[in-house]
Amino acid sequence: MKNVKLSLLAVLFTASSFVFASANTVISNDPVNQQVKELVKYPNFGYDENLEGKVTLVYSITSDNQIKIENIFGKNQELKDYVRKSIEGKTVNNENVSSEENYAISFVFEFEN
Repeated sequence: MKNVKLSLLAVLFTASSFVFASANTVISNDPVNQQVKELVKYPNFGYDENLEGKVTLVYSITSDNQIKIENIFGKNQELKDYVRKSIEGKTVNNENVSSEENYAISFVFEFEN
């Protein structure tokens, strides 16, 4: 368990270092990221394949509160496609969203019996 926590910590640090290199990127548990997080659940097709992996999404919010995907990272193409389909075209409810900022969030998919 300790190795898993250390691995996750290393992955988060690496991802955040990469994302912070971009201008105006916010990584946090703010209300926008919470709403985006709720849009993505473990995929039904993943149960048959014991699918696991991590997808990091960099996105912005348009002036009409629509989520615009700026970039998506991950090793598993199925999971990246799933996150894209789950997020693309959706809107968030927040009046204080800046359309000049990029946001980042990571989804960790773990198979549980």
